[in-house]
Amino acid sequence: MLMDKTRMEKFSAIFPDEPKWRFSQIEGLFFNPKFFGWPDVLNLTKNMREKLAKEIKWTSAALEKLNSNEDKSAHKALLRLPDGEKIETVLIKNSRGQWSVCVSSQVGCAMGCVFCATGEMGFKRNLTGDEIADQLRFWQGWMPGNGIKERVSNIVIMGMGEPLANYENVKTAVQQWLKYADIGGNHITVSTVGLLPQLNKILEDKDWPPVRLAVSLHSA
Repeated sequence: MLMDKTRMEKFSAIFPDEPKWRFSQIEGLFFNPKFFGWPDVLNLTKNMREKLAKEIKWTSAALEKLNSNEDKSAHKALLRLPDGEKIETVLIKNSRGQWSVCVSSQVGCAMGCVFCATGEMGFKRNLTGDEIADQLRFWQGWMPGNGIKERVSNIVIMGMGEPLANYENVKTAVQQWLKYADIGGNHITVSTVGLLPQLNKILEDKDWPPVRLAVSLHSA
Protein backbone atom coordinates (compact mmCIF):
# COMPACT_ATOMS: atom_id res chain seq x y z
CA MET A 1 0.00 0.00 0.00
CA LEU A 2 1.34 3.39 -0.98
CA MET A 3 0.05 5.07 2.20
CA ASP A 4 2.59 3.12 4.28
CA LYS A 5 5.57 4.16 2.18
CA THR A 6 7.84 7.18 2.41
CA ARG A 7 7.52 9.93 -0.16
CA MET A 8 10.65 8.65 -1.89
CA GLU A 9 9.27 5.10 -2.05
CA LYS A 10 5.97 6.39 -3.40
CA PHE A 11 7.75 8.49 -6.02
CA SER A 12 9.79 5.47 -7.15
CA ALA A 13 6.65 3.33 -7.34
CA ILE A 14 4.83 5.91 -9.46
CA PHE A 15 7.82 6.72 -11.68
CA PRO A 16 10.01 3.58 -11.64
CA ASP A 17 12.15 4.78 -14.54
CA GLU A 18 13.16 8.06 -12.91
CA PRO A 19 16.69 8.17 -11.39
CA LYS A 20 17.00 8.47 -7.60
CA TRP A 21 18.66 11.88 -7.88
CA ARG A 22 15.41 13.22 -9.31
CA PHE A 23 13.59 12.74 -6.01
CA SER A 24 16.55 14.06 -4.01
CA GLN A 25 16.30 17.20 -6.13
CA ILE A 26 12.62 17.50 -5.21
CA GLU A 27 13.00 16.54 -1.55
CA GLY A 28 15.06 19.65 -0.83
CA LEU A 29 12.11 21.78 -1.94
CA PHE A 30 9.94 20.34 0.84
CA PHE A 31 12.05 22.31 3.31
CA ASN A 32 11.85 25.55 1.33
CA PRO A 33 8.92 27.59 2.72
CA LYS A 34 8.59 29.35 -0.64
CA PHE A 35 7.22 26.13 -2.13
CA PHE A 36 3.63 25.37 -1.17
CA GLY A 37 2.79 22.33 -3.28
CA TRP A 38 3.49 20.25 -6.36
CA PRO A 39 2.32 23.00 -8.78
CA ASP A 40 5.36 25.04 -7.66
CA VAL A 41 7.86 22.33 -8.71
CA LEU A 42 8.41 23.62 -12.22
CA ASN A 43 11.38 21.38 -12.99
CA LEU A 44 8.86 18.54 -13.38
CA THR A 45 6.52 18.15 -16.32
CA LYS A 46 2.89 19.20 -15.91
CA ASN A 47 1.75 15.58 -16.13
CA MET A 48 4.19 14.55 -13.39
CA ARG A 49 3.07 17.40 -11.13
CA GLU A 50 -0.59 16.51 -11.59
CA LYS A 51 0.00 12.83 -10.90
CA LEU A 52 2.10 13.56 -7.82
CA ALA A 53 -0.56 15.94 -6.49
CA LYS A 54 -3.06 13.07 -6.61
CA GLU A 55 -0.80 10.38 -5.16
CA ILE A 56 1.55 12.08 -2.68
CA LYS A 57 0.56 14.72 -0.17
CA TRP A 58 2.95 17.68 -0.13
CA THR A 59 2.93 17.51 3.65
CA SER A 60 1.84 14.64 5.87
CA ALA A 61 -0.02 16.66 8.51
CA ALA A 62 -2.72 19.33 8.63
CA LEU A 63 -3.26 21.89 11.37
CA GLU A 64 -6.14 20.97 13.68
CA LYS A 65 -5.60 23.51 16.48
CA LEU A 66 -2.95 26.02 17.58
CA ASN A 67 -2.46 27.70 20.96
CA SER A 68 0.03 30.46 21.83
CA ASN A 69 1.07 31.94 25.16
CA GLU A 70 0.50 35.61 25.96
CA ASP A 71 3.89 36.94 24.85
CA LYS A 72 3.94 34.75 21.72
CA SER A 73 7.15 33.00 22.76
CA ALA A 74 5.60 29.53 22.69
CA HIS A 75 3.17 27.96 20.26
CA LYS A 76 1.68 24.45 20.40
CA ALA A 77 0.11 22.88 17.33
CA LEU A 78 -2.16 19.86 17.17
CA LEU A 79 -1.62 18.22 13.79
CA ARG A 80 -3.95 15.75 12.10
CA LEU A 81 -2.33 12.88 10.18
CA PRO A 82 -3.80 11.24 7.04
CA ASP A 83 -5.29 8.35 9.07
CA GLY A 84 -7.01 10.74 11.49
CA GLU A 85 -4.55 10.31 14.36
CA LYS A 86 -3.27 13.49 16.00
CA ILE A 87 0.11 14.58 17.34
CA GLU A 88 1.50 17.66 19.04
CA THR A 89 4.51 19.78 18.12
CA VAL A 90 5.77 22.92 19.86
CA LEU A 91 7.68 26.04 18.79
CA ILE A 92 9.53 27.80 21.62
CA LYS A 93 11.68 30.95 21.76
CA ASN A 94 14.55 30.96 24.26
CA SER A 95 16.09 33.88 26.17
CA ARG A 96 18.59 34.46 23.33
CA GLY A 97 15.81 34.89 20.81
CA GLN A 98 16.40 31.52 19.13
CA TRP A 99 13.53 29.29 18.12
CA SER A 100 13.42 25.58 18.90
CA VAL A 101 10.97 22.98 17.63
CA CYS A 102 9.90 20.04 19.76
CA VAL A 103 8.63 17.13 17.67
CA SER A 104 6.80 13.88 18.37
CA SER A 105 8.01 10.46 17.24
CA GLN A 106 4.97 8.27 17.96
CA VAL A 107 1.20 8.47 18.35
CA GLY A 108 0.91 7.73 22.04
CA CYS A 109 3.67 6.00 23.98
CA ALA A 110 4.29 2.64 25.62
CA MET A 111 6.85 3.81 28.18
CA GLY A 112 4.33 4.73 30.90
CA CYS A 113 6.36 7.52 32.52
CA VAL A 114 4.30 8.75 35.48
CA PHE A 115 4.93 12.45 34.77
CA CYS A 116 3.91 12.25 31.10
CA ALA A 117 0.31 12.64 29.91
CA THR A 118 1.09 10.89 26.62
CA GLY A 119 1.62 7.61 28.46
CA GLU A 120 -2.05 7.63 29.48
CA MET A 121 -2.97 7.30 25.79
CA GLY A 122 -1.10 4.05 25.42
CA PHE A 123 0.82 3.29 22.26
CA LYS A 124 -1.04 3.58 18.95
CA ARG A 125 1.60 3.59 16.22
CA ASN A 126 5.00 4.83 15.12
CA LEU A 127 5.21 7.97 13.03
CA THR A 128 6.81 7.58 9.63
CA GLY A 129 10.05 9.38 8.88
CA ASP A 130 8.13 11.90 6.79
CA GLU A 131 5.58 12.53 9.57
CA ILE A 132 8.41 13.26 12.00
CA ALA A 133 10.33 15.47 9.56
CA ASP A 134 7.20 17.35 8.52
CA GLN A 135 6.67 18.78 11.99
CA LEU A 136 9.66 21.03 11.33
CA ARG A 137 8.27 21.80 7.88
CA PHE A 138 4.96 22.83 9.44
CA TRP A 139 6.65 25.49 11.57
CA GLN A 140 8.89 26.62 8.72
CA GLY A 141 5.76 27.36 6.71
CA TRP A 142 3.82 28.86 9.62
CA MET A 143 6.43 31.27 10.98
CA PRO A 144 6.74 33.76 8.06
CA GLY A 145 3.00 34.31 7.89
CA ASN A 146 2.76 34.93 11.62
CA GLY A 147 5.30 37.70 12.05
CA ILE A 148 8.33 35.55 12.91
CA LYS A 149 11.31 36.55 10.79
CA GLU A 150 13.88 34.32 12.50
CA ARG A 151 14.52 30.73 11.48
CA VAL A 152 14.38 27.54 13.53
CA SER A 153 17.76 27.03 15.20
CA ASN A 154 17.20 23.85 17.21
CA ILE A 155 15.16 20.65 17.08
CA VAL A 156 14.40 18.43 20.06
CA ILE A 157 12.70 15.05 19.65
CA MET A 158 10.96 14.90 23.00
CA GLY A 159 7.28 15.27 22.18
CA MET A 160 4.85 12.36 22.10
CA GLY A 161 6.49 8.94 22.07
CA GLU A 162 9.88 7.36 22.72
CA PRO A 163 12.21 8.19 19.80
CA LEU A 164 14.45 5.13 20.09
CA ALA A 165 11.41 2.83 20.06
CA ASN A 166 10.93 4.19 16.53
CA TYR A 167 14.61 3.95 15.67
CA GLU A 168 14.67 3.73 11.87
CA ASN A 169 12.01 6.36 11.22
CA VAL A 170 13.61 8.82 13.63
CA LYS A 171 16.92 8.25 11.88
CA THR A 172 15.28 8.90 8.50
CA ALA A 173 13.76 12.18 9.72
CA VAL A 174 17.02 13.41 11.24
CA GLN A 175 18.89 12.60 8.04
CA GLN A 176 16.38 14.72 6.11
CA TRP A 177 16.88 17.65 8.47
CA LEU A 178 20.65 17.44 8.30
CA LYS A 179 20.58 17.28 4.52
CA TYR A 180 17.98 19.92 3.73
CA ALA A 181 17.04 22.09 6.74
CA ASP A 182 20.36 23.90 7.32
CA ILE A 183 20.43 22.77 10.96
CA GLY A 184 23.61 21.11 12.22
CA GLY A 185 23.82 17.98 14.31
CA ASN A 186 24.84 19.93 17.42
CA HIS A 187 21.44 21.63 17.26
CA ILE A 188 19.37 18.43 17.04
CA THR A 189 18.70 16.44 20.22
CA VAL A 190 17.10 13.02 20.56
CA SER A 191 15.64 12.67 24.07
CA THR A 192 15.18 9.09 25.28
CA VAL A 193 14.23 7.18 28.41
CA GLY A 194 17.37 5.13 27.75
CA LEU A 195 16.42 1.92 25.91
CA LEU A 196 19.61 -0.13 26.24
CA PRO A 197 19.27 -2.29 23.09
CA GLN A 198 18.80 0.83 20.96
CA LEU A 199 21.59 2.72 22.72
CA ASN A 200 23.92 -0.18 21.99
CA LYS A 201 22.67 -0.23 18.41
CA ILE A 202 23.64 3.43 18.00
CA LEU A 203 27.21 2.57 19.01
CA GLU A 204 27.40 0.06 16.15
CA ASP A 205 25.36 2.01 13.59
CA LYS A 206 27.71 3.77 11.19
CA ASP A 207 24.74 5.52 9.59
CA TRP A 208 23.37 6.99 12.83
CA PRO A 209 23.46 10.77 12.33
CA PRO A 210 25.84 12.89 14.44
CA VAL A 211 23.28 14.48 16.75
CA ARG A 212 22.99 15.01 20.49
CA LEU A 213 21.49 12.32 22.72
CA ALA A 214 19.78 13.17 26.02
CA VAL A 215 18.80 10.44 28.48
CA SER A 216 15.95 11.26 30.87
CA LEU A 217 16.67 10.52 34.53
CA HIS A 218 12.99 10.77 35.44
CA SER A 219 11.62 8.03 33.20
CA ALA A 220 9.58 5.15 34.53
